[in-house]
Amino acid sequence: PGVYVDGIDVSKTMKDQSTHRLNPEIEQGDVKLFAGDVAEADFQQGHYHKVFTVNNYTLWENKRTGLQKLYEALVPGGRIAITMQPRQEDARENKARTFGKDIQRDLKTCGFRRIKVQYRKISPELAVCVTALKPVDTHGR
Repeated sequence: PGVYVDGIDVSKTMKDQSTHRLNPEIEQGDVKLFAGDVAEADFQQGHYHKVFTVNNYTLWENKRTGLQKLYEALVPGGRIAITMQPRQEDARENKARTFGKDIQRDLKTCGFRRIKVQYRKISPELAVCVTALKPVDTHGR
């Protein structure tokens, strides 16, 4: 109760599957789903408290533009968590570690602070979750 969720995915198929599964919540107005690239989304500034993304960061056409939009859409003190688990045939531990470094760098460039990178072995391969905070003040705290 009292939780509202907006979801965006580059895949129309994923949006359609989620729409089918979450239809009661959508009809109640608790969930809104969109298909498209996060860099082109029209988010309300200072609206969201949390952003959570799983296995789609590498699909974003312009990652830093997308992150900048999410940064602006978060309230001061808002949090973001980006999780990636390589699933390609050539997936190896080093790929997850590279994702972690890239995401960390991009978050920092967009103004996020208190960035943490965590790894966990989840079959079939190592996964990475990078969390960060939008500072409450202009001094980055």
